[in-house]
Amino acid sequence: MTLDVMVVGAGLVASTLIRALSNAHTDLRIGILDVTAGGAVPSTSDDRPIALAEGSMCILRSLGFDDVLAQCAAPIACVHVSERGQFGFCRLHADELGVSALGHVVDAHTLGNVLSGAEVNTAYCQRFQVEVLLRITAGEHDVSVEFRDAVDSQVKTLTTRLLIATDGRSGGVQDLLSVPVRRRDYQQIAITATARMSLAHDGVAYERFTNTGPIAMLPMTDDRSGLIWTLPSEQAEQYLDLDDASFARVMRARFGRRLGQVLQLSERHGHPLWLHEYGNPALPRVLLLGSAARTLHPVAGQALNLALRDISALAEILIDHRRCDEDVGQARVLEEFTQWRRRDQQRVTWATDSLVSLFALDWTALRLARGVGLLCLDHLPPLKKAFARHAAGLAGRQSRLMRGLGL
Repeated sequence: MTLDVMVVGAGLVASTLIRALSNAHTDLRIGILDVTAGGAVPSTSDDRPIALAEGSMCILRSLGFDDVLAQCAAPIACVHVSERGQFGFCRLHADELGVSALGHVVDAHTLGNVLSGAEVNTAYCQRFQVEVLLRITAGEHDVSVEFRDAVDSQVKTLTTRLLIATDGRSGGVQDLLSVPVRRRDYQQIAITATARMSLAHDGVAYERFTNTGPIAMLPMTDDRSGLIWTLPSEQAEQYLDLDDASFARVMRARFGRRLGQVLQLSERHGHPLWLHEYGNPALPRVLLLGSAARTLHPVAGQALNLALRDISALAEILIDHRRCDEDVGQARVLEEFTQWRRRDQQRVTWATDSLVSLFALDWTALRLARGVGLLCLDHLPPLKKAFARHAAGLAGRQSRLMRGLGL
């Protein structure tokens, strides 16, 4: 039997895509190649904050996750952007866009449990535990994937109309296909943790740029704030080795007093930062999605949000073509997806990378220009509203799932 879609991966992106495709009430035959060896859900100690833009929340609500996310995700009522030691700042408010929140924040482990535990239509969905991918061969009408089964260690082969790789950290689809890649080592580490502060966050997400890197404090449930602090690698390693009291003092000195004193800190984690942007696979009927396509700097919190917009567009396209009894892996289907999503992908990748470079330069004239720019943005409502719509993931062409409609 030839599958219609084969998804390589079992992380957040794969789980969301499978949910969208399998519950669309079609006979789309889906195969899942789980190459994570049980590591699809972030570990219980992974409480790094993930900011889901309002556009992403619309997608997840349409997929039936609204009730559970309402219990574990904290709303962002306002975003406050500033630069340490400078006069400029900008505030984005949800009510300026006519929405209840600009987004929500949830920890990685909880979100992983929510998405991976979602019910799917098992009548048309098969899961395979994979030890290693061995070979990918594309023909005119299908793609063959050879792998070693993690359960019985047998070498097996499956065929599919369309192969979708979703996770850049496992599987090795890009290596097997020799996909070209643009890499940039930021030589930075993002320190993540959650903290209890002496002052309430009141739903405000703070993004504070400093001369050593941005520091974000995001509102979370249970009176917690989520820390994402980007530092040069050597300095980050030193801070990770500090005891909690010393780390809290340094963190507050860099962030400021808006949330008061640090009362409690969770375990800290360090994440080396790279930009990876993969090109198009040379083989037909293969698509890269999520971190299999690109990894971004966390400065704007856009990687997962971009992936969710890609998923909602791709699911809509695939389901529409399947309902017309068409081959979902044919070139014109993939070209339709590329044409729809290319501009947003390029814009977010460029903006994120440029933002890192812009605030990394500590020139006096540039610091002044950044301060003026933030103040202008804060005091020009049309420009501010347009910026806020992009930040909330509500700009551009919207999929049916983003508009609250079913597939």
